[in-house]
Amino acid sequence: MAKTMMEKVEAHFSKEFYEGSWRFRGTQFLRMTSYGTRDLFVLVHFSCGYGWVKAKVFADDYGIPESVRMFAGDTAAEDCIRWAASKAVEVFETVSARTEPYKDGMMKYKMALQGGSV
Repeated sequence: MAKTMMEKVEAHFSKEFYEGSWRFRGTQFLRMTSYGTRDLFVLVHFSCGYGWVKAKVFADDYGIPESVRMFAGDTAAEDCIRWAASKAVEVFETVSARTEPYKDGMMKYKMALQGGSV
């Protein structure tokens, strides 16, 4: 059965979260990862400390402000990964809808990709 976009992104972030290398900075562990294509990608910054996990989703290149959310509890990691994946898919859908009418002209496409008006 074919995976949905949400399932693919969630699987990628889950693999990066559990199998990736983390850096320790003072009181927290940090992990940066990204998902996307050559033209469209989303950068996600995971951090965790004692009893909490936090995700920041960066899409500043597309005129979309960053999203930040902190999770705590027994299912914090899974909830954080699921939330980051949903935000990434939301960014992909927003940018795709924004740039679809301009696929013909490259300059109009690049301006729409960055959130500018034509």
